[in-house]
Amino acid sequence: MIVLFFTLLAALPLLAQDYVWPIQASASLSATFCEYRDGHLHAGIDVKTWGEMDVPCQAIADGYIEKVIVNYGGYGRALFLQLDDGRRAVYAHLASFSPDIERQVREAQARKEGYRVRLTFEPDEMRVRKRQVIARTGTSGTEFPHLHFEIREGDEVINPLQFYPQVKDDRPPEISELLLIPRDSRSRINGSLLPQAIDPEQDQEIILTGPTVLAVNAHDRANGTYNRYAPYQLATEINGQPFYEIRFHRTDLEFIDNLQAVYLPGRGRDRWYFTTLYVSDVTTSSPFSVTGVSGILDLDLGTHDLKITASDFKGNFSSVQVPLEVVPSEAWELITGPRTLQVIRSHATDDYREVRFKTHGGQSRYPKLTEYRLGMTLWELDAALESEGLIVTSDGGRPVSVVPPQQLDLPRIEVHWQATRFGWVLVFEAENDVIYPISYRMPQNSGIHLGTLITRSPTVAESEPLSLASRGSAESVLLDFPGHPSLSIPLDPLNPLTSFRRREFTSPDSLISAWVQAENGGVQFIRMDTTRLETPLGERTAFSLEVLSDDSAAFVGEARFRVPANMSRPGIYHPGKRGRWRQLPVQQVNDELVVDLQRGGRLVLLEDLTPPRIEARDVKSSVRPGGSLVYRIDEDFGRIGDPDTAIVTTFNSARLYSDWNALRREVTIRIPWDTPQGQYPVQLQVADAAGNRNRVTTTVLVR
Repeated sequence: MIVLFFTLLAALPLLAQDYVWPIQASASLSATFCEYRDGHLHAGIDVKTWGEMDVPCQAIADGYIEKVIVNYGGYGRALFLQLDDGRRAVYAHLASFSPDIERQVREAQARKEGYRVRLTFEPDEMRVRKRQVIARTGTSGTEFPHLHFEIREGDEVINPLQFYPQVKDDRPPEISELLLIPRDSRSRINGSLLPQAIDPEQDQEIILTGPTVLAVNAHDRANGTYNRYAPYQLATEINGQPFYEIRFHRTDLEFIDNLQAVYLPGRGRDRWYFTTLYVSDVTTSSPFSVTGVSGILDLDLGTHDLKITASDFKGNFSSVQVPLEVVPSEAWELITGPRTLQVIRSHATDDYREVRFKTHGGQSRYPKLTEYRLGMTLWELDAALESEGLIVTSDGGRPVSVVPPQQLDLPRIEVHWQATRFGWVLVFEAENDVIYPISYRMPQNSGIHLGTLITRSPTVAESEPLSLASRGSAESVLLDFPGHPSLSIPLDPLNPLTSFRRREFTSPDSLISAWVQAENGGVQFIRMDTTRLETPLGERTAFSLEVLSDDSAAFVGEARFRVPANMSRPGIYHPGKRGRWRQLPVQQVNDELVVDLQRGGRLVLLEDLTPPRIEARDVKSSVRPGGSLVYRIDEDFGRIGDPDTAIVTTFNSARLYSDWNALRREVTIRIPWDTPQGQYPVQLQVADAAGNRNRVTTTVLVR
C-alpha cells in the first residue's frame, strides 16, 4: 500500500507542469482540501497572502472567464475560469476583478439596485492567457486575507495539490488524540457507554466490549507557516493488516455539504476536529474511503494491535500504535430478598464463565445455588452478605461490586444527563471516593424503573442508555447503600409536548407570555421560564425555551413581550456568537411584540437607540482609480440592516453598491476604474436593524 502511495506521488509532477501558481506570491497555504468548515467541507485550498490585500491572481492556464459572482457571504467576489483542458478553476474571496469586469458589475448592480449580481460570459468573450492577471485577492465573504482556490472536473472537485509540487512540506502530520465511540447500546469502552478520548503517547488500558468505531484528532503542518491543515490520508491497521483508509483526493461537489460523514461536531483538546475513520451512514459509503469497508471495530475476543497512520500530500507520515483488549459483553443485576441475594449475569449464549465471590474485606463466599439459563447465569447467596458487600470476579472479566459495603459517610453525589448516539445516560459524580451499588431506581408514571449502574472510577458511575421519554419526565433517581436510607437525587424534568394541548407560560410580572404546541406525533419535551441575561444595555429579564425532541418532532408557538410606553424602538433579540446579537422578525400587536418560536433559546426585549459607529480604517486623501476606502462599522447589537438598503454609498453624488464584510465589520468603497482625475465627494451612510443612522462625508483626490 505504501509503495503504491509513493509511486502515485512520484507521478504527480508530470500532471502539474501545465498549471502555474494562482497568485503572484509564494506557494504557501493556510488551509487544505476537505478541511472542516461550518456546515460543509472545504472544497479547495486557501493560498496565503501573508495579510496582504490586492495580490494579483493569474490564470493558471489558457481559457476563458465563464462567470463572476458578487455576494456578501459565501465565496464573496468569485471568478470561474474555464480552462481549455476542460477543467474549471475557481478564485474566491477576491477584492476586485479586471477593470472591464468591474465596470460590468457596477452597471449590473445599478440595474438591479442591489449588490448581489452574477455575470456569465460566452467562450469567446473573455479569453485569457496563462499568467494573465484576472483579479486581485481580498477578504470578501471571509475574515482574513487569502485566496480560496478550487479545481473542478465536471461535477467533482479535485485536491489542487496534485498539480503543485512546489508547495514545500517536509513536516509529518501529528496524531494528538484518538476517540473511541461505542457503536450500539451493547458496546463499552473501559466499561463506559460514553466516547473515550485516548492520548496515544500515554500507556493506557483500553478494554472494548461490543462494536466500536474510531475517530482521530490529527493535523499537518508545512514549512514556513504556523497554520494547521487536515492530513491528506488516514489509515488504520489491525494486527498488521490494512483495515480502513480515507484519502482526500477528489469528491463530488454534492458531497461537500455532507460534513457529518467526515468530521465529528465536537473538537479535541487542541481545538482541532476529529476525523471519522468509519462510514457514518451504513446505507452509503464515503467517497474518500479507499478500502470500501465500514470501519467498525467488531473484533474477536483477546488482544489486538491498532495502528493509525496520518500522511500528508508529500508522503510525510507519522504513526501511533495502541493495544486493544476485547472482552465479552455482560450485565449484572442484584435482587435482594429477606433471606437471599440473587446475583444475575446476562451474557452471550456461549459465555458461561466460572465466577468467584468475595467480600470487600477479601473473604471468599460461596453461592447456595447456581442456575444456568440461555444467555444468563443466576447465583443465590446469603442475604447477610449485604452488610459486608460483595465483589464478583471472573476469568477475562473485570471485578464488579454487585453489593457495596456499609460506608459510614456517603459523599455528596451529583447527577447530570449526557446525550449519546443511542440514548441518554445518567452520569453520577461523587465529591469523594464511593463504592456505588450495581443498580439504581427511577420512579416513573408506569412504575419503578430498575436500571444498571456501571462504575467508571472511584467517583463516577453511569446508567445504561435511557429513552428521551425517561430523560424528559424523570423527577428523581434513587440509590440504595447498605446501612443508609435510600438516597434520592433530584433530576430536572421537562413538560411533555403534545399536538392536542398547548403549553402556556406567563412571567410573574405578566410582561412575557408564550405558548407552544406540538405539530406532529414526535416525542418532545420543553421548559419555559425567565432568566437574567447580560446584554449591551445591562442585565435584563429574558424568556428561555429549552427543547428536547426526537428527529421527527416539530412544534409551533409564539412569545409576546409587552412594550413599555416610553420605548420608541423596541426589538426582540437573541444572543449569538462572538458577542453579537440577532434581531428577530416580529409583529406589533397593540402594545406587544410577537415573535414566532421555531427553536429553543433565549429572547429578550431591548431598545436600540444608538446609531452605528463609523471609523476610518484605511482612508487616504488621494487614491488611484480602482483604489479603495475602508471603514469599520461597530454596532452595539452586532448587526446592521439589509446591506442593500442599510449601507448607502455615493461617489460624486452617484450611488455605488459597496462591499460589506460582516465578519470584519468593514465597508469597502472602491473608486471606479474610469474615474477622471480630480476631487470628488464620498458619502457613507449606515443604518442598523433598529433604524438608527449615521453618516460620514469625505473628499478624495483621484490622481
